[in-house]
Amino acid sequence: MSEAFSAFAAQVRQHSPQLAVILGSGMGTLAADWPVLAQLRYVEIPGMVATTVVGHAGMLTLNAVAGVPVLLFQGRFHFYEGHPPQQVERPVRLIAELGVPHLLATNAAGGIAMTLGPGSLMAIRDHLWWKSPADAVQFQSPRPSVYSPRLIGLLHEVAASLELRLHQGVYCAVTGPSYETSAEIRAMRSWGADAVGMSTAHEMETAAKLGIEPAAISLITNAAAGMTGESLDHHEVLHEAARQATNIGRIIAGLATRLAATT
Repeated sequence: MSEAFSAFAAQVRQHSPQLAVILGSGMGTLAADWPVLAQLRYVEIPGMVATTVVGHAGMLTLNAVAGVPVLLFQGRFHFYEGHPPQQVERPVRLIAELGVPHLLATNAAGGIAMTLGPGSLMAIRDHLWWKSPADAVQFQSPRPSVYSPRLIGLLHEVAASLELRLHQGVYCAVTGPSYETSAEIRAMRSWGADAVGMSTAHEMETAAKLGIEPAAISLITNAAAGMTGESLDHHEVLHEAARQATNIGRIIAGLATRLAATT
């Protein structure tokens, strides 16, 4: 274990954050809005590597969010980068190792439901896998959603206090890196999906298995393929995510203060 990681871990344990947040595409700039208590590059953390996707800085920071310590992951790992499940879930396992009990994952997603236009926020109540990697698929009996009803309730309370509309729906996880075809989006809608993206599902399932209470919010940055006839572009996704990230930040701050008040 490196000295840098040991020092960072000591800072985290000293401050005892109740919430860890994985910031999705284009949302890493939120970390600059809050005072930094400690920071570390992913490459300095045992078992983690550099991020490769634009909009994912690859930095782990401990920030004072509205005066409350919060662990922020600026970027995540995706299956489409060629990472195995163990790498994709490594940040979540690190959260467990550091003793942080709650996780809020955020992502940029395409809206499938007609009510979810660009800029909409959606609390994820359940997910479905569209193209799971073979080694991540587990055939088993029906099981409940891994998303915490308690945290979803708190997210709605926070959004209401901020006069923000927070939708709730089902997230469809695909492996990427290509966007979906119009036919796939129609099929996903028939399955009950409200939004689609290339992350989050595996992280949430890992968190639940490790005893971390998980929740997730999708920031709708664009209409899904075939919904408007317009082409999709990652740079446009990043631009919309950065433009709308302020509201995500306000929700993170509200959730962090509520969780801190209950400990």
